[in-house]
Amino acid sequence: RTPSQRRKNRTSLTTAFYNRSISLPAFYVVVLFLPVEQGSLFLGGKSTDKFVRIVLQHLARHFLDRKSKRACFDMYERALASFIKTKGSDWEVSPSQS
Repeated sequence: RTPSQRRKNRTSLTTAFYNRSISLPAFYVVVLFLPVEQGSLFLGGKSTDKFVRIVLQHLARHFLDRKSKRACFDMYERALASFIKTKGSDWEVSPSQS
């Protein structure tokens, strides 16, 4: 992919969270894309370049119960799948709520 394509994908992924997901104002959504040098990511003891690790800090909204929390994180999974799964990669989301 070209740098232009990567920027477009990153923009699309970022806006997915505040446009169609949980209706957050854009300034609440902060996304850092941190590159990992090829050969530096290991999954199950094997090197891979087909894995994305996402650390999610949920600060803007608080969940009232497990059902609403599960619904929100299911939404994140669906939004991520359209960007990551279609590229042949797998992912893991590590959420925290403050």
